[in-house]
Amino acid sequence: MSHTPTLERISQALEPIFPIELRFTDYTRPEAGRAPAAGSLYHLFVISQTF
Repeated sequence: MSHTPTLERISQALEPIFPIELRFTDYTRPEAGRAPAAGSLYHLFVISQTF
């Protein structure tokens, strides 16, 4: 299952701060006996001159 729509929404939300670097790590993990919740937990690394 692709997380692209969620990652695109996050990227679009961060556009106003003009990120110099933007990295995503997907930490979504399936719970015991259940399918993973696609795109439910991300770690973001953002570098921006705005901060």
